[in-house]
Amino acid sequence: MATQTYCFIKETGSTNTTLKSLLKTSQLPDFFVLRTSFQTLGRGQMGNWWEAEKGKNLLCSIVHYPMHINLAEQFILSQQTSLAIKYVLDTYVDNVTIKWPNDIYCGDKKIGGILIENSIQGNRLAYSIIGIGININQVDFRSAALNPTSIYQLTNKRHQIRPILQAIVKQLKALCFTEDAASIHHQYFKALYRNSGYHSFKLPHNDEIFCAKIAQVAADGKLTLEHKDGRLQSFYFKEIEFVIQ
Repeated sequence: MATQTYCFIKETGSTNTTLKSLLKTSQLPDFFVLRTSFQTLGRGQMGNWWEAEKGKNLLCSIVHYPMHINLAEQFILSQQTSLAIKYVLDTYVDNVTIKWPNDIYCGDKKIGGILIENSIQGNRLAYSIIGIGININQVDFRSAALNPTSIYQLTNKRHQIRPILQAIVKQLKALCFTEDAASIHHQYFKALYRNSGYHSFKLPHNDEIFCAKIAQVAADGKLTLEHKDGRLQSFYFKEIEFVIQ
């Protein structure tokens, strides 16, 4: 009997949370996918809420066992996932980029996001739960989110959701198993939102706005910006914000 690699449920609080519960009682295969039509408690990075109209978008979580990745290198999984989504969305819409660390953008609008939760065993990752949300067929957004968009808004066409998911999983497997870390890092930087030229950034703790350019992203995910006077300044997640009008 073939191993089940996909499960669909109509509604759940959070696919990440539900998948974690399943892992407590079941040995799920690598790249097992749990998908839903609606999350009542959908989450983004650092506790942000994710708006998604019922049945209109791709909402899923994928379990992966990256035993070869040590803790200091765990950001590579975020890079691999971001790239997999970007490469698939490139076949549907134009100007897809990755806004550091792992938001998926089309132009200056957000079309998707990722939430990765890791289980640690020693100095390695026992498993990772990769939560993915992509706006596919949603027409209207009612939350206070600054700049959401969807494939439908950009193409004026409705799209089947599962083929997009299948393509992302296939691309993610390829990136995880056939690309080395240096190649992934190079592809990630090349795909970054606003990866060239000077742009406005804001320090969230005091709302200071300054102009800088992205100099590099370290293996641990730290973003380094270069000021116009040549000074370098590095930031972890949530320590810096892009200024987007």
